[in-house]
Formats: sequence, structure tokens, C-alpha cells
Amino acid sequence: MTPMDKERFLQSGLLEQYVLGLTSEEENEEVERYARAFPEIQSEIDILQIAVMQYAEEQIGASKAPEMPGANGQSAGAWESKAKQPAKSQGRTTGFWVVTALLGLSVIFGFYYFSQAQNSQERITQLNNNLVAYQKDCEKEQQTLQSLQQQLAFYEHTGTWPLQLTGTPLSPDSRIRVYWNEQEKQAMLQIVSLPDAPADKQYQLWADKDGEMVDLGLIDSHNHQPQAIRCLPKASRLNITLEPVGGSKEPHVDQIFAATNLP
Repeated sequence: MTPMDKERFLQSGLLEQYVLGLTSEEENEEVERYARAFPEIQSEIDILQIAVMQYAEEQIGASKAPEMPGANGQSAGAWESKAKQPAKSQGRTTGFWVVTALLGLSVIFGFYYFSQAQNSQERITQLNNNLVAYQKDCEKEQQTLQSLQQQLAFYEHTGTWPLQLTGTPLSPDSRIRVYWNEQEKQAMLQIVSLPDAPADKQYQLWADKDGEMVDLGLIDSHNHQPQAIRCLPKASRLNITLEPVGGSKEPHVDQIFAATNLP
């Protein structure tokens, strides 16, 4: 028996018939075989049997209450009168309570399985939400993988030059890696070591070309991941200066913290 067989069995309605005593010997054996194989089925049977017993006890108590001597203000004579009713009338009364009990049990079973269905729907909704979240995570991972593959292809490109900007006397321990590719007009910068900029200052990258320092953009000194920077073909040197927040139009050459020559 497989979990799929178990699900089909639970949906067959045989458990309810078994608890109500409406199954054949063969069906009884089948139910008991499944109950031995799957503890959760035995648990279902126990729950249903308890519900049947509780309901039956309530109905038996309700049916006997009016017949007790003196109950609801009735006299002993009224009790004797009811006791002398023909068997046919008593049979109809018994049949009425049996039908009532069966209807009540159907309501109990209906409510029980409605609750089970609601729980199943909630589990399905949760699984769907988990699936959506997993798909989003997969998409992010795929994007990250594509970005890493693009970076690797850039690093391995024959036109990519790996360079290192070294610190000046202002910051002798500064180290910044640069990957420079004029063929593809792409460049990447990665900070290895660079002092934190004061609150009112920011690092800026410059390229020397034809005797002029050209702005290549601001640098996030707190980011130690590779950062894309502007590539200026035929530049001869790279410099990093400390400038006011927002950058400068002209570099403060007395604030060069790292530099390197370009190939």
C-alpha cells in the first residue's frame, strides 16, 4: 500500500460506514488492514468512533428524559399511559430516533471533513506560497549566477588587464584592484583596503588623458564587491582622490590616496 492508496481510501467513505457498522466482513478486513498499515487512518477511526459514541449517548439521554416518571411535570399515570402504547407506536418512535441519530452523525461527519478540507486548503495555500517564494529565490540565484558568469568572462577576456592601485604617502596601506579592458570599453574596480572617508568627504576616481584628469565617477568605499566603473580609452593613469560629498569638477591633487599607470 502506498500513500496514494491511502488518500484514495480516505476519500472512499468506507471509514464512515465502518464506524456506523454498515460494512461487510470483507470491508471490515480491508479497513483494519489499512489501519494497521497507516497510523493516521487508525487515528481517524478513533476520532470518528468517539464522535459516534458521544452523539449516541446524547441522543439516548434525550430520548429517555421525557419518559422518566415526574419529568417535565408529568404524573405517574402519564408514564404508565405511554408505557402501554402499542409496539407499533414504540417502533415508530425508535425508528425516529435512529433516523435522527443518523442525520446527526452525518452532520458531525460533514463538519469534521469540512474542517479537514479547510485544513488541507490552508496547507495547499501555504505550499503554493512556499513555491512562489522558492521560485523568486531561484530567479535571484539565476540572476546572481549570470552576473558572476559575465564577470568571469570579463576577467578571462584576452583584452582585460588586471591592475592594482597602490597607496600614496597619504594612505600607504591602500590597495584597489582594477580590471581594465579598452577593447570592450569596460572596467571593474574592487576595494581591498582604503581608509573610511570622513562624513563630509567621498572618494572619486580620475583618469589622466592628454595631460588632463577626467572624472570617472564616485566610489563607494564601504563596498568591497567589484564595482563597474567608466573605461576611458587611451588614458595613461588612474587616481583616487578624496573630495567633498557629491564629487568635484576638478580634482584636489593634494588628496590623491591611490594611483597606478595604465597599459
